Order: sequence, then structure tokens, then C-alpha cells
Amino acid sequence: MTMAKEKFNGQGNETRADSRGNSRGGQGNDRRNPVRDRVQQKIDLLQKHPNAQVFVKNSRVGDQLFRAIKIIDAADTNIRDEWGFNVTETQMKKWNDDIQKLIELAEKVRDAGIELVANSKDVRDVEVMALKKEVSDFLDKKAEKETAKESSVADKKSSK
Repeated sequence: MTMAKEKFNGQGNETRADSRGNSRGGQGNDRRNPVRDRVQQKIDLLQKHPNAQVFVKNSRVGDQLFRAIKIIDAADTNIRDEWGFNVTETQMKKWNDDIQKLIELAEKVRDAGIELVANSKDVRDVEVMALKKEVSDFLDKKAEKETAKESSVADKKSSK
């Protein structure tokens, strides 16, 4: 709502008028809307970082993983800043190995989840677009493998 300053009233309070012409005193009545402010902060962040990816958690697992990833990401930044000062090369190597193991495990769990969804649900019923794309790609690759397998079996039969 756009506010226009009109004048100061006799008590030193600023009088404001909204777009409908309603006026109100500026002292105590001008409450901030924390929800609207937070939405505006998010919009500003997305405008500042257009390549940012937004994560909307859909389950308890998403909540737990997202919290852990935020801490790991922040720790990684600090560890890399301290490398050579308070973090030794041996500690850094162990950290990098642990991160790589975590990434590999996450990819393995992701692939298993995609396969389970692909085998249990029609891809049109998947609501999250990123998952829908992954499931669709998985099904396409699976169909290509089956086609290649069938053609190799047919080639073997025809060569006999």
C-alpha cells in the first residue's frame, strides 16, 4: 500500500494517507508485517542472485538434510579459509575425502529414489518438476537399454 505524507498534526505525529484517502497517525499504528517483509527479502535475494536454486522441503527428510547441508556448506567455507593457517594439509585431505564420500552416497540414494518413483508411479503424477524430469530421463534410458538389448538378441538369432 503506497503511503503519502500529508502533514504533521499538532502532537508531532506524522499523518499519513493511504491510496484510498484514509489517514492514520504515524505513531504506533504503522505496524510492520513480518511475513510480507520476509517475502520481500526473498524476492530481493532472488533478484540479486538470478541463478540461485530454491529448495522447498517436502518432508522431514528434506528438513533434516537441508539443515545438515547448510552447516556443511558453511563449515566448508570456513575450513577452506583457514587452510594453511589453522587447518593442516592432512586435515584438509580428510575433509575432502569425507565430502566426496558424502556426495557419492547422496548420488546413490538419489538414483535409488528415482528408480523407486519410476517403478511405482506414472511420471505424469509426479508433482515436483525436477523429480519429474529425472524420472522421465531414467525411463527414457531404461527404454533405450531394453531396445538395444532386444536388437542385440535379434542380431544373434539372425546370424545363426
